[in-house]
Amino acid sequence: MPLGEIAGELVGGTLRFIGRFFAEIFLRIAIKGLGYLVCRAFSKSIDPDGVLVFVVGILAWAVIIFCLSVGYD
Repeated sequence: MPLGEIAGELVGGTLRFIGRFFAEIFLRIAIKGLGYLVCRAFSKSIDPDGVLVFVVGILAWAVIIFCLSVGYD
């Protein structure tokens, strides 16, 4: 196996690991965290890893981005 292929696989694996790490952080903190905060305001028994938290988090970010874009115009 040539040295270039070994280095390419090593760099590719490292970048893939870093990308997945940051995607997981973004998914957990930004989307699920905000969804959990919104759901927690309405109910005390919310599963932090549930689908409802994820959907509410995405909708909350959509509303925030929409309000920012309308406010900017």
